[in-house]
Amino acid sequence: MRWFLVKNVYESVQPFMNLLGLIGLAPFGNRLSMKPADRCLEMVYVLVYIGLYSYAIYAFLFVANVADFHLSVIIGTIECINLSCQYLTMVFAILFAWTVKGRIVSILHMLHECDLQLSTFGPSIDHRQLHMKVSILAVGIVCSYLLLIAVHLPLIMELVPHVEPSLKEILPSSMFGLCFLLQICQFLFFLLVLKDRYCAVNRAFR
Repeated sequence: MRWFLVKNVYESVQPFMNLLGLIGLAPFGNRLSMKPADRCLEMVYVLVYIGLYSYAIYAFLFVANVADFHLSVIIGTIECINLSCQYLTMVFAILFAWTVKGRIVSILHMLHECDLQLSTFGPSIDHRQLHMKVSILAVGIVCSYLLLIAVHLPLIMELVPHVEPSLKEILPSSMFGLCFLLQICQFLFFLLVLKDRYCAVNRAFR
């Protein structure tokens, strides 16, 4: 989507929503009515990503020799507990987003109605600028995470030369970490969305 064609809140938040959708955190759409076929696809979507992350944590905890990555058994145990907590958090986040998907779509609709009403009091909200900020946020998250992986993997292979990570283990684990990171970044995303509305309200009643 070209940024200069963005005209509403649905299109302005689309870059981050697409990123959430690729990671498994967006089992919903911008539509207000859910068809039975859509519900079936969403169920498959949820099950696929839960299965993917289940395989990721299984591969790390039981297939890979995680004892080689830690000098201390205590550190290794803490790392395994941390990953297990992250896994439970992600499964809860996916199921919760699927459960309240109607409310999420309703919130977007409410923001759209708010934008229409605020436009009668003054200059309308610049959705193109918000789209650019959201795009920069999404690209920045992905690029920084890829940079972290690019630095982290060679260090592991250098410190533990007999460990040869395979793509079928690296890819799910990478998505696992990015999914957990995006759960934190969602708060910043909604702050960006709400900030423009509060600024518009302040300008309208100044």
